[in-house]
Amino acid sequence: MSEFAPHPPETEYREKKEKNPVESYEIMRNPEARKEVLQRIDNLIDDTIEQDTDVLFFLDKSARPLSWLFRERYKNRFPERTLPEIKFTNIGSGNFNREDAIPTALQAKNFAAALRSGDLIDEDALPPSWKEKMHDEERERRIKNVYGESLMNKNIIFVDEIGLSGGSLGTAIVQFRDAYPEAGSLQGMSLFHQEYIDRWPHGSNRDLMPWYSDPGLIGVFDRADKNSLLAGTLNAAELGRFDGLKVQKGEELKQGLHSLENHLRTTSEHLVGLTEQVRRIIGSQESLLKEYLEEDYIKPLEDILRLLQKTSISKKDFERIAFELNGCWDTVRRFCLSVAKQRQVSEEEKNLLEQWARAYEEIGKRCSEISKTIDELSHLERRREVLSEGSDKAKMLRKELKRLAKTPRT
Repeated sequence: MSEFAPHPPETEYREKKEKNPVESYEIMRNPEARKEVLQRIDNLIDDTIEQDTDVLFFLDKSARPLSWLFRERYKNRFPERTLPEIKFTNIGSGNFNREDAIPTALQAKNFAAALRSGDLIDEDALPPSWKEKMHDEERERRIKNVYGESLMNKNIIFVDEIGLSGGSLGTAIVQFRDAYPEAGSLQGMSLFHQEYIDRWPHGSNRDLMPWYSDPGLIGVFDRADKNSLLAGTLNAAELGRFDGLKVQKGEELKQGLHSLENHLRTTSEHLVGLTEQVRRIIGSQESLLKEYLEEDYIKPLEDILRLLQKTSISKKDFERIAFELNGCWDTVRRFCLSVAKQRQVSEEEKNLLEQWARAYEEIGKRCSEISKTIDELSHLERRREVLSEGSDKAKMLRKELKRLAKTPRT
């Protein structure tokens, strides 16, 4: 669309009856936040019309709710106009590293100014030193596989919800240009800059964009493939698939936990037996004991040996054991070497001392693994709750944004 062509007229806002309309804002509670987010979306709409934009890419996951508001607001303002195609990409900042790609002072100043003002950033505005660090042939291949030929000759704007360095936008622009050299214009913009949010006088970023601190509101989740360009959508089918994976993963973790616990008890029984033998080897050399196994160590070790004989050990117990042994097993090892050197023990006794030290190390490692496994099991349960709640909360947020989109312009 030519910049001189007249924009289609905006229509009057007419409330339409809808199923289960939102009577109040439970998520977007802050009126100043609603006003400001809507104004930024209006500015974005104006930019897309002025730039004759064909495709908008909202960066997953946090920018996705902005796409819902954009879609509804655009349709309300320009019902006769074709809505730009809306897509998503979870591109992140890729292999971008600011420290390895420091721009000149002028480049940084111009780029930062555009980022802070919320203006559109052209690919030519990206500092050349940044571009060199953003090329990624593997990512280019993935982009082509996911989006196919749909971006040929298209004018594209990438939208991020909050910008700081501009790394995510820069990565998207450069890597999509690499994948589609024949595309039209590639631009990017951040709805807000982090510095602005930090100084926002009407609350925090939780008020401005509640979903930023509550991922469940976004309605999507990260896929298992960390390099995936697409997030998964929270729906009944996805929850069902997750439940299946959760059961499978949960069983694997429980089996692993059972094996670790058995191994731990076997090792601890071995350690108890070794300890009595080691005491006989050490004899009455109290100076060695005081030098290497002072009260800070000997008391926790004795407590741990008793604890390991308990019928049931809690996660807290395991964490304590892991912590205590992680801090002292090396001291035990050095003590054993010193005993072997000063006492001129036999080869058999030396091996026994080494076994004793290794047993301590082994228990510490097993306790850490057990604690980690228990955490993974808990994480599975918590994630299921978040996904389930998130599906409902995302629906509520969409309803609120749909209502907000109907707000008359001031």
